[in-house]
Parts: sequence; C-alpha cells; structure tokens
Amino acid sequence: MDTILVKKSLRRMIRRAVPSECTAFGTKEYREIGTRVLDLSPQGMLIACNHRVKVGDSIMLFFQAPGIEQLWLDAEAEVTRVVQGFRRYDPGYCMGVRFTYLEKPDRTLLAGRLVGYPPPIPRRRLRVDYAESIRRIMQS
Repeated sequence: MDTILVKKSLRRMIRRAVPSECTAFGTKEYREIGTRVLDLSPQGMLIACNHRVKVGDSIMLFFQAPGIEQLWLDAEAEVTRVVQGFRRYDPGYCMGVRFTYLEKPDRTLLAGRLVGYPPPIPRRRLRVDYAESIRRIMQS
C-alpha cells in the first residue's frame, strides 16, 4: 500500500498576484502604514508596510480595483498576520489583512475583476494534512 500525503492550503479563497497601489491608514493614530498591494482576494490582501503594525490592529484602506485605474474602493480591515521579512522568501515587512467591512457591490466587483489574474508564486511548501492522509489510506 502506497502512502499518500495530502497537502492542504488553509486559505478559504485564492489570492491573486495583483500588484497595485493602495493607501492603508491606522485607525488609532491615523498615519499611513503602507502604499503597495502585493496580493489580493475578495476577503483581504497582503500589503507592504512602511511602519510597524500588530496583529489585531484596525486599518482603513483605499485601493484600486484591478484593471480599472479610475475606480478606488474603500474598506475597513483587521491585521491578521505580520510578515517580518526575516526569511529569504519573504517579500519584506508586510501585513496580511482581512476585510471587516467592504460593501457587497464592491466585493462582487472585486471578485469579478480578479478573474484571470494568477495566484502568487508559493514561497513555501504546503503543510501536510496527516489526518486526511490517514483517512484516505483507511478508505483504500
């Protein structure tokens, strides 16, 4: 019997490599935190940062809709991940954010505009889901 290791992504939505401009402001001190989107999904984005942030910080975002230079969307978001930039494959200091408020028509527009953009190149291997691997072996 061959061993099958199932690799699993923990993401709910596929991110897209959509480099574009944005303006991210902290809601507490209202200073600009970042200006460059590295990747994007209808649920959140990865933003290159100019200033330090913490997981849980609330931010306001203004960003360009992919493929429409004149259309800027605004959203509220929460910092869910901070990439320190220490690993060789890190894109530098950046933050992953989850949209806490993005109007439904804007989210729908964003999902439609992201179609056709490729996902970002994975920087690390997917995690192995050992429980799923065992379940599949038992079913064989």
